[in-house]
Amino acid sequence: MYTVAIENIEKTFYESQQSAEKQIAGSSNLIDQCNRIHGATFDSQLEKGLTEFQTIYISSGGDPSAIDLFVLKEEMEQYTAAEVDLYIINAEGVIEYATYEDDIGIDFSIYPKFFEEFTKIRQGDVFVPDRSGNGVDKAQVMRKFAYLPTPDHQYVLEMSLNMEDLPDEQRFFTYGEIIPAITDSHPVVTGIRFYTSSFTPFDVNTEVEENNPDDAKSTILRQVREMGEPVIVSDPENQSETRYFVVDIADNSSPISSLLDFYAEVTYSTKARDAAAFQALVTYGIILLLGLGIAAISGIVISRRIARPVTDIVDDIDIIASGDLDHTIRPARIPELSRIADSTTILVTELKGKIVQINQKNRELVISEGEKTLILNAVTESVFFLDTSFHIIWVNAAGRRNMSAGDIDPEGCICYAVVHGEPSVCNNCPIPDALERHHPVQGTVETVDGRITEVIASPVLDESGFCTGIVVTALDVSDREAAIVALRTSEGQYRDLFNGMKTGFALIHEDDKGEIRFLTVNPAFARITEIRTEDADNRVIDEILPGRGDTGQEILQRLRENRSEEPMEFHSERLNKDLRIIAFSTAKENEAGVLLEDVTSMVELRQQQRETLEQIEQNLEHLAILNDEIRNPLMVILGYTELDEGVYADKIYQQISTINELVRRLDQRWLESEKVREFLRKHHEWDPEQTDEKS
Repeated sequence: MYTVAIENIEKTFYESQQSAEKQIAGSSNLIDQCNRIHGATFDSQLEKGLTEFQTIYISSGGDPSAIDLFVLKEEMEQYTAAEVDLYIINAEGVIEYATYEDDIGIDFSIYPKFFEEFTKIRQGDVFVPDRSGNGVDKAQVMRKFAYLPTPDHQYVLEMSLNMEDLPDEQRFFTYGEIIPAITDSHPVVTGIRFYTSSFTPFDVNTEVEENNPDDAKSTILRQVREMGEPVIVSDPENQSETRYFVVDIADNSSPISSLLDFYAEVTYSTKARDAAAFQALVTYGIILLLGLGIAAISGIVISRRIARPVTDIVDDIDIIASGDLDHTIRPARIPELSRIADSTTILVTELKGKIVQINQKNRELVISEGEKTLILNAVTESVFFLDTSFHIIWVNAAGRRNMSAGDIDPEGCICYAVVHGEPSVCNNCPIPDALERHHPVQGTVETVDGRITEVIASPVLDESGFCTGIVVTALDVSDREAAIVALRTSEGQYRDLFNGMKTGFALIHEDDKGEIRFLTVNPAFARITEIRTEDADNRVIDEILPGRGDTGQEILQRLRENRSEEPMEFHSERLNKDLRIIAFSTAKENEAGVLLEDVTSMVELRQQQRETLEQIEQNLEHLAILNDEIRNPLMVILGYTELDEGVYADKIYQQISTINELVRRLDQRWLESEKVREFLRKHHEWDPEQTDEKS
């Protein structure tokens, strides 16, 4: 029984230690979460200040020594909520320039993980907010930090806000604030000290306590860091036991997260434990059974009345710290523990209210952002939001489709590199002018591959008129420009054809009054009708083409009756010309195209042909008659010659035979001429009878 009593005493003491250490870890993480949420509200001020800081750096030509940090600090403090400090950190991680002069010369490279994050920031192009803290050694005032790399990636610009200048209702919590609450709620705890990762104490009373640990403590803290397990140091002479352990801060997103974990030194009084053990020993020696009973009862009472409520509170705090802010802390029957539970409940309620407000604003922002994204993704133009260094912050769907860089994520990339594949700013790009003039500028950009883009650059200005970014809309007009060139070429070809063709051409239309008027005529039409081109515009057609009467109406009537293939020929007395009109329909109602030819020469040629053919017909008829008339006398001569066989009879017979052969040949030619006449009748519509009638 004595062993059980001792074990219970040890267990109770151990549970008290565990409860205190859980409360330290849980409270530290709660404070850390509160500070992170609260600190995020200052990110916009830091980003504005660092953007202005970067602009001053660029204006200095990349020479940090040319920048008056103190003047810039005073300007920024006009719109920030707290005191500002500025730092310029070189590529080796050393602070070269700072308004907080105690920090000049600090070398971040001695913190490998943090220096690795710092290098990523320097090599990047974006604003990076950090959490609030007391510096890497936690020996300074509470500050909120943020970083922005220079465009040449040689330095990192750092800005901080002094959080201790804020009003009480806006102040940040410190880890040291949990010490009184823990010592009050845990009687066994007689002292708490916190050490940084470099073993420097922080949140201590420097008037009473030492600032630096001795070599023995440094060795112990180094052992805790290497082993990852608590180290216990007992001091029986002073009836105390000191535990050294790591306080793990759950934050993997901040650049300084590798330096957040710290060490706790908690000193426990063993007087109650030792007294209980001694009492158990004495009681057992006096009366073993009574002592064992008392020890058991005491152990149960202590476990139920003290350790268990503390454990319950710590477990409830763990649940809340894990994210369940609606969890209720169970009431404790011990007044001191009830105070802790009530205070924690009040803190969680206030924290929950702030988180609800922040979440509501975040939801509203998400909805607004979603609506904006839907609208911008629906437009056919490419829309970009750039920072003042041409880096893409956001791009819509059309912009992603039109990029030459393929499927890479464009955010953070330089616009001319991923959009057009150019090594520098595109020729005629309006963005530099817009940034310089602080008002929208439009321009046309032609890339090396021949694509043409219309670009409008509109700078985004804050309330003070400072340019924080630029909105760029781009529309690929290559096809439109090609179509315009093709249209101009086609129009030129049409104009050359219109002006150079030998046939007259005109467009006519019927107006509201039923009059047929010219819309336009080509030079050949004007030459044939012996007018000037401009005189024909909007003139009635029968005024220009007299001699037919209602020529325009007849043209449109033929088109309506699908007889446009039938040409119209007529003689103009005024022009003394024979004219031919061929009409065709256009795509518009009551409009037609007209081809006009001067066929005077062709009509005269047909008349000459007709007269020639008539003369040939007459000659053939006369030839036939002549043949018959020759044969009759020839037969008479032949008869007389046969009756009178004179000395010249043979010669006469020869001449008669010759004449007969000539007549036969004339008959043959006449037959051949008859075939020609049939061909002319069939293919040239020549009819000698009609010709005779006309004659």
